[in-house]
Amino acid sequence: MIIEERAHFDAAAERALISSCVEVDRAVIGICLGAQLVGESLGAAATSAASSAAWSSPRSASRP
Repeated sequence: MIIEERAHFDAAAERALISSCVEVDRAVIGICLGAQLVGESLGAAATSAASSAAWSSPRSASRP
């Protein structure tokens, strides 16, 4: 898992809340980290990019 636990953040509790909302057919929206948590709650795997190069656009990657 990529999402790290912090003193002010409990990822397991967040995933449990999301799962319980989904079970009772409540809408859940996640942005950025929230989207990763929603995905993990539904069984998807979150992975990290190998490097920051993953964030470059194809156009900038092809420039000399």
